[in-house]
Amino acid sequence: MFILNNGDRFFLLHYGGQSAVGLYALGYKFGTLISMFVMAPFLQVWGAMMIPLAQKENAGEIYARVFTYMMFLYLWVGLGLSVFSPEAVRLATDPKFHSAHQIIPLVVLAYLFWSTTNLGDTPFYVKNRTAVKPFLLGAAAVVNLALYRWLIPAYGGWGAAWATLASFAFFAVLTRIVAQKIMPIPYDNRRFLTMLFVAGLLYAASRAVSGSMLGLAGKVGLCLVFPLALYALGFFDLRERQKLQELYQQYVLRRQTGEPRVEDHPVERAD
Repeated sequence: MFILNNGDRFFLLHYGGQSAVGLYALGYKFGTLISMFVMAPFLQVWGAMMIPLAQKENAGEIYARVFTYMMFLYLWVGLGLSVFSPEAVRLATDPKFHSAHQIIPLVVLAYLFWSTTNLGDTPFYVKNRTAVKPFLLGAAAVVNLALYRWLIPAYGGWGAAWATLASFAFFAVLTRIVAQKIMPIPYDNRRFLTMLFVAGLLYAASRAVSGSMLGLAGKVGLCLVFPLALYALGFFDLRERQKLQELYQQYVLRRQTGEPRVEDHPVERAD
């Protein structure tokens, strides 16, 4: 775990010096914000939920839906962080650190795969097969070290970011393969790849938007397009579309009537 999350700093310090480490560490911290403030709190709750859910007949379907919904949330927030990474770094740091924003999208993508691993190892806990996890971590660490040695001397911080992304992706795929043999879960890979493609396309579009106020508005628009584009592509199934329509109708009704939400009413005690 230490090698996977911190080993790159030692290689960067050796081959690039303290300034390279400082720039990379700053971009890395920004890139891990989603994992820290979105995924980490959820995983603390999920750890207590996954075992009881395993008793349900449709446990596999529930696990798959939780995976899809959390990846949707991660990618939407991650898209926003990546799109606004130049502005965020400029607001938070001195000019000499502004170039750190360049690696943020790669770190965001790397921790997307890290998050898929954290969600995808549910079978290890449900089936009491956690002893396999150190071997998977060890294999990922070996790949990680090899990539650090290969990429960082030649490409510095960029090499460290790409090495992190590649090794985390390898860890995610390896975990999925082994976990599926222990407990098959019907993940919808098409939906995951659709989300990843749309997010990547919108991020690429944001690179063409200027840094002016119009550019900022355009970036906000691109982030808001993400769920709409998925809807247009048929990402949401019938049950999800019906739920979204129901929520939208309730919202419109409240706006028209000015009625408070149900939870806004005081709870009366029934004696």
